[in-house]
Amino acid sequence: MSIAIRIAFGATIYHIWKERNRRIFENQSIHKQNILSEILSSIKLKILYLRLEDPPNARSIKFAELFGFPIFTRSPPVRTCSWKPPDGDILKLNTDASLAEDKASIGGIIRDKDHIIKGAFSLDSPPHSINELEIESISKGIKLAISKGTDRLWIESDSLQAVSIIKGVLKCPWRQIAKVHQTLRDLNSLNYWHISHIWREANGAADFLSKTSCPIKGECISVLDLPRELLRIVASDSSGVPYVRM
Repeated sequence: MSIAIRIAFGATIYHIWKERNRRIFENQSIHKQNILSEILSSIKLKILYLRLEDPPNARSIKFAELFGFPIFTRSPPVRTCSWKPPDGDILKLNTDASLAEDKASIGGIIRDKDHIIKGAFSLDSPPHSINELEIESISKGIKLAISKGTDRLWIESDSLQAVSIIKGVLKCPWRQIAKVHQTLRDLNSLNYWHISHIWREANGAADFLSKTSCPIKGECISVLDLPRELLRIVASDSSGVPYVRM
């Protein structure tokens, strides 16, 4: 609205100044209705190429309707993300957690650079806070990866808070200190480890396994038993599908 008013004000001053010069230096004049038409035409032309970041409010719409101005809004840029495979002999662990009323669940999946599934888990859990569940999921996934014989691990979680706590960037809540210390001991038993945040849209496989409604549960689910829907998500990840961030 303020942009339209500034445009209208500028156009009005310009055309009045133009008519003033016409009368002084050219000894000519045009009818006031023609001046008003020029002002409105100038405003419409400016607004025609204007793209507003925010959607128009009711006041802006009324202003536009009164003078017959078009209103456009700028579409936000589409942001995408994708699942990235690990390098070399590093295994990649993706984890997630879900909390719904009086029940909760955690899940995770381990893959190698060739997108081959090395392990998966999905477990019901007591309904703690979501952050406790995210850290519990990371801890369970690390133990599963170690049991598979890896000593090089990349962990991804869509919980930025949990990742920051493991990294030591955020202070650990007292209720989670013991679990975080145990998780760090397990990580430090590896030759290499790295933990990072992943956008939720690219963490679909772990999200599927973490649902309380996941059709299969277990600490180490056989690849042969993995649901077809999960395998479709893994196939999409493997092909580098860009997921639109919401």
